[in-house]
Amino acid sequence: MPYPLPERNKKISTLIKWFVERKKGKVVAARKEIQRRFDYLDWEDQKKIILAFLNSGKGDRTWVYPHLVKCWDDEFMPIVKELFEKHHEQSSTWAIIRYFPTDYLLQHIEWFSEGRDYFFLCRRLAYDKVSIKRNSPHENT
Repeated sequence: MPYPLPERNKKISTLIKWFVERKKGKVVAARKEIQRRFDYLDWEDQKKIILAFLNSGKGDRTWVYPHLVKCWDDEFMPIVKELFEKHHEQSSTWAIIRYFPTDYLLQHIEWFSEGRDYFFLCRRLAYDKVSIKRNSPHENT
């Protein structure tokens, strides 16, 4: 046979298992294939991948944070909150600004006051009339 046969796709459940269990020699290949196929997977598989990458190292978290913006579920909130308070990773801020409660944003406003985060924070707060009214110095006027 003059040409090698192309390798067939592995089941995504197998790749997730290799990634989570840290099978020696399988993690790098699993990570690369998961990242390549992520946008085309079912929601349940995407959710498993997001949780696995959030519980992994910094590089994996950096890759998954932008995907949180378009694939958010409130189930991610406690994990993202814990990671943000522990590491203060810049790449996590857009999902936090978009989906976390306004009170949390106002408590940690100093972390969102730089660069493009400030624009998105202002935009979020501008549409949240309840929080603006509650925190306004002219509330009684």
